[in-house]
Amino acid sequence: MKKSTTIISFLIFFSLISSYCFSQCPTPTNLQSSMVGPSATFTWDAVPNATSYTVDFKYSAYDWNFIEYSETVTTNSLYLSDVMQSLDLTWRVIANCGATGSSNFTEASFTSPCALPVNLSTTNITQNTAILNWQAPAALGNETGAYVYAYRPAGVGASWIPLGNSTNLSFPLTGLVAGVTYEWCVNQICAYYTGDPAISTFTTLPQPCGVASLWLPNQITSSQANLRWLSVPNATSYLVEYKASTSQNWTSYNTNILEKLITNLSPSTQYEWRVKATCTATNVGVYSGTGLFTTPAAPIVVPVPVSCGAPSGLTISNLGNKSATFGWAAVPNATSYTLQYNLASNAGWLQVTGISGTTYTRSNLQIGANYKFKVKAVCGAGSSSFSPDFTFSTLNCVSAGDNSAEWIDLFSLGTIYRTSGAETGGYTNTGLSTNLVIGSTGNQGQISAGFAGSVRNQNYSVYIDFNRNGNYSDAGERVYGTGGLMNANIQNFTFSIPSTATAGLAGLRVVMAKNGSGNHNACMENFQGETEDYNVNLTVSSSRLSAENEAITNNSKEIITVFPNPSSGLFKVNIPSNFAAESFSVYGVLGKLEISKSVESNEIEVDLRSEPAGIYLLNIQSKSGQKIIKKLWKY
Repeated sequence: MKKSTTIISFLIFFSLISSYCFSQCPTPTNLQSSMVGPSATFTWDAVPNATSYTVDFKYSAYDWNFIEYSETVTTNSLYLSDVMQSLDLTWRVIANCGATGSSNFTEASFTSPCALPVNLSTTNITQNTAILNWQAPAALGNETGAYVYAYRPAGVGASWIPLGNSTNLSFPLTGLVAGVTYEWCVNQICAYYTGDPAISTFTTLPQPCGVASLWLPNQITSSQANLRWLSVPNATSYLVEYKASTSQNWTSYNTNILEKLITNLSPSTQYEWRVKATCTATNVGVYSGTGLFTTPAAPIVVPVPVSCGAPSGLTISNLGNKSATFGWAAVPNATSYTLQYNLASNAGWLQVTGISGTTYTRSNLQIGANYKFKVKAVCGAGSSSFSPDFTFSTLNCVSAGDNSAEWIDLFSLGTIYRTSGAETGGYTNTGLSTNLVIGSTGNQGQISAGFAGSVRNQNYSVYIDFNRNGNYSDAGERVYGTGGLMNANIQNFTFSIPSTATAGLAGLRVVMAKNGSGNHNACMENFQGETEDYNVNLTVSSSRLSAENEAITNNSKEIITVFPNPSSGLFKVNIPSNFAAESFSVYGVLGKLEISKSVESNEIEVDLRSEPAGIYLLNIQSKSGQKIIKKLWKY
């Protein structure tokens, strides 16, 4: 019995010893993984007495009966090169301790990223095309990458426009709008999921500066000629060149007005001249066609006795920012008058001959500048001497805003219909005009704002310089004004022309300012918004619609419907039958005509699905010449 007890005790002891010996190979701990480029490193804490380690890998969704890769190493780390992206793996490590056996497994998770494309760039940028470029990420290794890409106008909250996918590292983008900033993105398509987007931006080139149209020169004498041309939209200055037709050398002048008086010409000589507009330092137009004129022969000067006195009582009236009316007292026996004027700082004179009355109005003067003028009388027996110089200064009611975030994108009144983007310098003198009847009521106009980014509250004001003094601040000259309007829709307004107004051309100013820009007035500067100048010709004869037609037009504006709006590009428009629509046209915000069609029924369809996302203006014309304008929003 004693012997049996001894044997049992020995067996128990031996069992305990065996269990203790095999447990001398601990389980690996602190499993870590990292990835640089396409290479991955896996580490764990070293296990005492371990002679090697076995590392297994499987897809996380499978069990360990489906081991994807296994490797045994003698150190406590494993380095793998060229690891596929977007893998979702589980890995484990077992320590091998030789005769004492192996440890238990320790598991950890590992995910290889789907890396972003790098070195994004945009090349070959034109007004409406660009090439998008990128490089494969370093993590791609020996894999062949595939990519998906898209673009949209920047800063307007537009939806991304998909461009497809391929293995190429560039994409030629077409159908863009000039002078617009775009953002584009590219995502890498990995084996198991698509990575995050890499994003870049670029701006298309602006529309080229236009070509000036030449007028016939006037004030041509044997020694001088006044060269004239039409304005070019957005031009800030003009280069004027002239030469004798037999010469090879041009003489050049820069000016910011629409005429140039050249002097010191030779009699009986043919001259050539041309004009080139400059919009910005990097956006310069091309030369106009070449104009021709010939100076007459030099007159034979025969002294004649002066039989009338020099004019007196020189005055200035209708003084404005860029215009003035010169006046003087009548001289007995005078048949006409000769006027000379110029900037007070200039030594020479600009001359106007053959003036039959005692006043002369001149526009295109400089704002806030000092001028001088003098007059002489022309009589049957000769001319008087010139009067003493009379000096004056033009007014200085300048208005310009910061229009980087908001601007006037539509103004319509009478025959004026203008759409535009942000004007250079926050101001433009459009030169456009329309007729308005003195004493008329219910004169209808429309205005709306464009935005870069979010829509903000705006104040609108319309001024008419009834007394033509150029400051727009006299009583009754603000014909329309409104508080902050929190939308980008078209605002309709009406106003009256007082019966006390005098006939003739008067300035019209439109000011749009962000709500909170301070005291709203016609001469404000450094505000957030924009100013546009126009003209109105005040007449005494009526060509307005009857009250009945005005009521029809007003009611039609209220009940016309567009659905859906915004839309992906297809709009349904219902027009009231009493409007008698004849045609409709669709313009982009920069004034480009996109669609022009006749109206066959009271329901029309406007299809802009092939056009870029953005804001468009729908102009519906009635058979009586009335217009309804609506904004269309394509996302």
